[in-house]
Parts: sequence; structure tokens; C-alpha cells
Amino acid sequence: MCVPYSHSRAEIDAVRWVSIVDGKIPENAIPIGKDADNRVLYAGRCQVRQNRYRFVPGYVSREEPRVITAYGTRARTGNRNEVLVSDKIDSLYWESSLTPRFPVVGGSDEEEKYLIGRTRSSFGKTWRGRRLSIGHYSDGFCLPGKVHPSHSVLYAPFGDKEYIFKDFETMAIRASPRSLFEIAALTLKINLEDEKLHSLADEQVLSKPVLAQILAVSPR
Repeated sequence: MCVPYSHSRAEIDAVRWVSIVDGKIPENAIPIGKDADNRVLYAGRCQVRQNRYRFVPGYVSREEPRVITAYGTRARTGNRNEVLVSDKIDSLYWESSLTPRFPVVGGSDEEEKYLIGRTRSSFGKTWRGRRLSIGHYSDGFCLPGKVHPSHSVLYAPFGDKEYIFKDFETMAIRASPRSLFEIAALTLKINLEDEKLHSLADEQVLSKPVLAQILAVSPR
């Protein structure tokens, strides 16, 4: 199943992936969890050989600036390590939903996108049924991983294993609110045919530039 996600230009600009150079994590890297030693974990991704060198989301820390991700029942590292950064951190939030309207995409396989997720649950288990011991957890522990939409679960790396969680959050981007102009333009487009809008421009009720802006506004 391929899940399509559509983002506006402003929403795309809210986050971006940058390469990790010389093991340095940028100051505007996005924190998404804490490990058992209470170290901050940041959203990262890397190209995984077992995924035909496609990106798989995971996490990275300043202490270990190599992305760790979960793939094929194991915790893995890969090539081309990247970290997610943002100068608009307030535009991001976590939603207890499998597929928010504007999720942050961290990678893909042949069929669908991988989303960025995290969990505070103590009920993770491996594909063999081995549970993640509650003793691994500390105050503030929050484990990042990849959300696989068609599987309806979060896969997260811990130690050398991949753990599966059904209780998780998905990172999402807040949709930018409509401007008053966009609201007014949509109201006109709902109530008037394009031909009528063009006639208003011909009658100089609307200027040509304003007409072009109105026609360019589209529903989300």
C-alpha cells in the first residue's frame, strides 16, 4: 500500500534533512526521545543496505552521531547519515494517530513511506515475542523509531534488536492557517464561476494581479 502525503511549500520548509558532517549534530536538530541513560536522541535517517539503500528513519545522539534504525528484525546502521532539522520547531507536534494529515516522512521501502514515530510504552516485543524489559527504562525514556503505516505499528531499535510497538505517536507538521485573503478568495471561487471572476477583472472591479492570485488559491 502506498500512502500519498501532500505538503504545501511552507510546510515542507518547516523541516529538512541535512548530512551529519564530522560527527557533529546541528544545534537546530529535532529532539525526539531519550535513551536509558537519559541522553537526548534526535530524528535521523540512513540508507540501509537491506532496504536496497533506501532511507530508513531512526535516531542519533551527540554522543553517538551515527544513525541507528530498525529494519528486518534488527537494529542497524547504514550509509549517508542525516539528521532532521528545523528553524520552526513550533510547527511540529506529535499525534496519537497512525497517519496524521501532514506526517513527517523519513524514508520508504518499495511500496510505502516510513513515518517518524516514538513510544513511551513498555510493551514492545521482538518478532520472536521477546519483550523489552521494564528494567531498561528510566524516567523520561522515550524510544524513537519508524512508523510502518500498512503494518499499523512502530518499529524501534534497542540494543541489537528491533522491537514492535502498537502504542506510539507520529510526528506531524501543523498546517499553516489560511490567510484572510485565501479565505476571501475561496469564498469567491465557491460562489462565482471563473467566467464571472474574469468579467469582474474586465470591468476593473478586480485587478488582473488580484484575479491571478484568486485563481491560484486551491482547497487543501
